[in-house]
Amino acid sequence: MIACMASPALSKVKDNVIVLGAVLSETGQYSTAGLHIKRGYELAIEKINTSGGLRIGRKKYKISLKILDDQSSSAIGLEKIRILIEKEKIDFLLGPFSTKITDIVAQEAERRALPLVSPFAASQKKYQEKNTYIFTLPTPSEDVFTSSLSLLQEYDKRIVRNKENLKIGLLTDLNPISPLISQSIEKKIAGKEIDFIQNTKLSFNPDDIKRNIAKFLRANPDIIFISGNELIYHQFLKALKPYDQKPSMIVFSHCLDFDYEQYTKTPVLCTSQWDYGMVYSDEILGNAEDFKTSYREKYHDEPSSLSIQAAASIVVYSDAFKRSSSFTPSSVRDSLQQTNMQTILGNVKFNANGKNLAKPMIVKQYQNGTFISVGPAKWAIKDMVFPD
Repeated sequence: MIACMASPALSKVKDNVIVLGAVLSETGQYSTAGLHIKRGYELAIEKINTSGGLRIGRKKYKISLKILDDQSSSAIGLEKIRILIEKEKIDFLLGPFSTKITDIVAQEAERRALPLVSPFAASQKKYQEKNTYIFTLPTPSEDVFTSSLSLLQEYDKRIVRNKENLKIGLLTDLNPISPLISQSIEKKIAGKEIDFIQNTKLSFNPDDIKRNIAKFLRANPDIIFISGNELIYHQFLKALKPYDQKPSMIVFSHCLDFDYEQYTKTPVLCTSQWDYGMVYSDEILGNAEDFKTSYREKYHDEPSSLSIQAAASIVVYSDAFKRSSSFTPSSVRDSLQQTNMQTILGNVKFNANGKNLAKPMIVKQYQNGTFISVGPAKWAIKDMVFPD
């Protein structure tokens, strides 16, 4: 820890208060996600402030948060982030929700050379340059299936049906991340006796989805990985129902609340950034049970993984402030780049492009009406169930 901080005159740090800024979807289609993120930010800040603040050198600093509503619009998000920077003079930014809004906000933060810590991943194009000011806590989007693929490869003899090689399929909607997910899978299976088929151009038209999914299912893959939205998930399950020959496993990129058993007896997996079974903790938020208790007491609701991701963003910023030589954006950015710590979300260590490569995805399986963690083995609550 440094003995004292340089003058904070150039940053929004006044009267021993560090001001963070965020644009969030308080209204519009992303408002539910925005609420979960806002609560995570607020709860972590409250924890810090009620404990006396951050001790940095000889002083203690409290944290405040200025939020502007992006109305679930990337254009409005850009307008509001400029207000935070130009009018509010805020130098330390937090991320919004959705890839599109995160991208536009991150681009502006990068252009202004201001650090932004995001609980939500930006798209790959944000990582093309080194020395970025953008730092994202989640496992990179293109690696969404890495943990589940590793886990299933361990059991390929129990999955392959009536053929020599394991055959896996990838279904995704048409978006910038889809080719990267495909490349990540291809890299993971390179040199192995695994057949790979894919369709990464599903539209949002229900008839197109149904037609493409039916064509895909006729290729008879053993495992199908699906990345998309709720509509694609639902259309896939409806298309799967009449088929006699079904895959041995289905892996969704998100854990959505469906009655999967009404569509298929095929074991269903999903991926998640976090789960209560994980034993990560940090000095600000404690462990999962501590966070759940605090969240329930404050909001009378259950925390989501987005709340955890948001709260962990505050923890990471706080750690960087403690290690920084000054409150200038470049110095705080340098401290963020050197982050190597554990948070309640998991381990955090950024590469040169601001990606957190230290945290695996959690694999869950739908068992008895709910999703239960089955991998990686370290975090498994129950064993995986295989097809008969």
